[in-house]
Amino acid sequence: MRLAGFGMRVVAASVTVGLLAPLARAFYLPGIAPHDYKIGEAVELQVNSLTPSLNAENKLESVLSFGYYDERFHFCQPEGGPKAVHESLGSILFGDRIYGSAFDLHMLKDT
Repeated sequence: MRLAGFGMRVVAASVTVGLLAPLARAFYLPGIAPHDYKIGEAVELQVNSLTPSLNAENKLESVLSFGYYDERFHFCQPEGGPKAVHESLGSILFGDRIYGSAFDLHMLKDT
């Protein structure tokens, strides 16, 4: 009898959550915190590694990925050199190589 009462409570809680879920107006992505930008506020832009692509004959060019600031690409670097940014444990586990960029962006401002 006690188990049946517990089972009913679990079912009732599940139904309640299921009915209330569509009313939620937010979501959460692990490792990402929401931020509301004001007009003119600086927006940080980050870069990741460059991944392989297909050529015109649909053949894989390379199986290696390269860091965005690899010296072979000659991309402009931020003052003081690129600084590594670790967003979350997931980015580390997936092998992302995230760095700050040299771009200067501001919310809703054309420069």
